[in-house]
Amino acid sequence: MNQKEQALQLSKQGKSIREIAYQLGIGKSTVARWLQEKSRKSTAIQTNNADPSIQLEMRKMELQHELELKKLAQQEKELEMKRNQSIYQDRSKSIELRKILLPIQKWAFLQLKLMDRYPDGAIPCTYQDILNMQGQLSRYEETLSDYVRIHQLDEWDDCLDILKELIAKTEEWLGQLDQMRDSASPFSSDSDENWDDADDFEDYEEDFNQDSDENQDCSYSWKVFEADLMYLEEILG
Repeated sequence: MNQKEQALQLSKQGKSIREIAYQLGIGKSTVARWLQEKSRKSTAIQTNNADPSIQLEMRKMELQHELELKKLAQQEKELEMKRNQSIYQDRSKSIELRKILLPIQKWAFLQLKLMDRYPDGAIPCTYQDILNMQGQLSRYEETLSDYVRIHQLDEWDDCLDILKELIAKTEEWLGQLDQMRDSASPFSSDSDENWDDADDFEDYEEDFNQDSDENQDCSYSWKVFEADLMYLEEILG
């Protein structure tokens, strides 16, 4: 009987690795390796001799485990794709929003710059200037409102509120100008009024002609308008 067989026999008798190595005069690592090899062979023999139904069940468990791993890998891949898609969509939204906000910001900055050039914050303008301003503000408000509603960007409500206030202010100015013009009663050639009043009316009418370049004083609440513009510039900046 060689040393390896002796070591296995002593192990069956309950001897420890240290005792076997001391008795045979060999290293403990050698004894441990022989015993491990014996253990692996025994396990393999037991597996080969196991009940076929048990082997089948074990194989099913292995396949199920592999399938679960594949599912987890696929889910992780889908999550990564969704994360990347979300990042791309957010970046696209940001670009689209900047395209909408940039003209508004430039317009607000220009109006503030014009106000600085004239005393009391008044900008020389005509009825048509105010009408153009109202149209521009309405287009800005409509475009931004649609975008904010579609993408549910509630944080831009303040900006929309300011645009609406500015539009309301231009409507007020146009109403004031219309009222001034309407307050000048038209001269009728069939009336008993003194013909001298005709000259006075013509002068008055020209002062409030909506298309006249001489109508330069738009001092109606420009300070309120300027305050709203400054807040709008702050939001957009």
